[in-house]
Amino acid sequence: MLYLLFVIASIILFKNVISIHYIGIDIKISGSLIPYVFLYPLSFIILKLYGYRTVNNIILSMLVSALIFVVFCKIVIALPNDQPKSDAIKTILDSAYIMFLAGLVAMPAGIYASFLTLRLLEKINLGFNFLSLSIATAIGEIINSVIVFPIGYHGQYTMHTIFSTIIIDALIFKLISGIILAGCTIYVLNLIRKNYD
Repeated sequence: MLYLLFVIASIILFKNVISIHYIGIDIKISGSLIPYVFLYPLSFIILKLYGYRTVNNIILSMLVSALIFVVFCKIVIALPNDQPKSDAIKTILDSAYIMFLAGLVAMPAGIYASFLTLRLLEKINLGFNFLSLSIATAIGEIINSVIVFPIGYHGQYTMHTIFSTIIIDALIFKLISGIILAGCTIYVLNLIRKNYD
């Protein structure tokens, strides 16, 4: 449920732009990034505790649930209503469809790229640790960003702006957050192991 909550929050917050002063750097990011960065640590924890099959089932059920949410958004917008819909609600519901399409490819591509990176790092004996999670998260986030933002912001910004500003700002936030959350992931997994030992 937590996984789905973060995905739905990412869809809803996609068009919101947030200015952040982040360790001395001023960046503007999509609001969707704040819940989205938690998907990687959750995926790694589920992967380590339950394996690939469970992660696959969670991602599949999340995609189906997000699709149902988007369809309901479209129905709400299309319903005849005497009360005028607020522009803010209409914008949120309308952008849900675009963000879902962008995330349909980008989210699994990024997560599975991070899993493949982890597997490669484990093969070269780097193991499942803070460094390997940080590297895997960075690879996944880069792949996600270069897919999701050109689709999600197509027609709203030029491709030059998307690649030179939006993606760069997003990656700064995602990579710094990914490093911090990699440490949190290892900490949580160690706590869980201690409770089971």
